[in-house]
This record gives sequence, structure tokens and C-alpha cells, in this order.
Amino acid sequence: MSAFVSLDGFEIEDEGLEWWYLTIQLIISPKHRNNEVLQKKILETMDYISWRTLISKILKKFFGIMGESTPIDYLKVINSPNSYLLFIRIHKDDKLLFLNSIMSSTFELDFLGLNEVTDEKIYASMKMVNETNNLEELTKLANINITNQKQNLIINE
Repeated sequence: MSAFVSLDGFEIEDEGLEWWYLTIQLIISPKHRNNEVLQKKILETMDYISWRTLISKILKKFFGIMGESTPIDYLKVINSPNSYLLFIRIHKDDKLLFLNSIMSSTFELDFLGLNEVTDEKIYASMKMVNETNNLEELTKLANINITNQKQNLIINE
């Protein structure tokens, strides 16, 4: 049984086991984790477009145009100081390619405009925090309330 779900304005269909829902965390280099000004700038700039740019660059680097064209649904961004999380949906066939790419990459955050804050190069990496093939479980991880009305899932924050 599939259900239509709205996450941050995007309507997606939960089709069960064909899709995996992942929580990805951005890890800033230890040298810069305690820099409050830098953390504030990253907090302001790490939005959907920044995450998409970053992931596209990484997938292109490892797998070329085929990696860059991997279909990924960017569902929710949750940022707080020293914790930058992204919730995505990815097809089961692309999951391994995606995880291999992001977990083996260290990259520069130059595209965020951090040169306004520091002259040093800021490096980061990513790790997978959670994975599930169940949309309801993902919403619990993302602290989203779900109400079931007439077999349609409606998500309220």
C-alpha cells in the first residue's frame, strides 16, 4: 500500500521497499568545530540548495555524469550549531553508490562563502546517521508529527 506524504512542501509517494530514507550528517573538521562565527555562517547557508550542490559535486567526482544524475529527493534539512542533518529518499539501486561516494569523500566548503569569516580552507565530510526503508520511522527520526486521515498521511511540524 502506498501513501502520499508531504515533507516541507514536497509531495512524495511512499512506495515501500523500493526506497530508502537516509539521514546524512555534515561533519566539520575538528580544527573549526569550536569557531562560533564560522558555525553561525554555516548554519545560515546550509540549505537545500547547498546540500544538493555538495552531494552533486561528490557524486560527479566519483561516478561522473551518471553519479551526478542519481535521483535523490531532499526531504528535510535540520540545522543546529555543530549538527547539520539532511533527510533524503533514494532508490534502493542507487543507495550503495551514494553511500560509497559521500562516506569516502573529504571536501572543501568554499562554495558557502566562508572566506568572509576566515582565510583558512574549511574541510568537511559526511556520514550516514540513520537509514530506514519505512517513511514513518524516518518521520520519527526527524521529529515530525504524523496524523492518519482517510488513509492519507499528513505531516505537520
